[in-house]
Amino acid sequence: MAKSKNDSYPKPLIDLMARKTAVLSKAREPSGHWQWAETAMYAVGVRGPSFEEQIAPLLETLDRDQEAAVHRISAASCYQHAGQFSRAANLYQAALAVRFATTRAGTCGECWRIA
Repeated sequence: MAKSKNDSYPKPLIDLMARKTAVLSKAREPSGHWQWAETAMYAVGVRGPSFEEQIAPLLETLDRDQEAAVHRISAASCYQHAGQFSRAANLYQAALAVRFATTRAGTCGECWRIA
């Protein structure tokens, strides 16, 4: 049975998510010094997706497969921007393997169709 949105996450998972958010947020804030671009690329290309890859399986253990897929897509996007296309493709493929819930408009696949 799927968990409701009101169920809380375990503290270690919350801490991991907070660290990931801090890393990616800092990468988006220009600090005004010359190392910012290099630090941002490292954060987005290495540290950010690493956190996302750790978070995804933890969410799956909580029966939150859809949320895990979102974190895999986020990691894949980071790897894609860093030019690590093979890693990005593998994560996109893993995320797409998740069965998404239906919505009022139908399945998620139907929601993305272009008329």
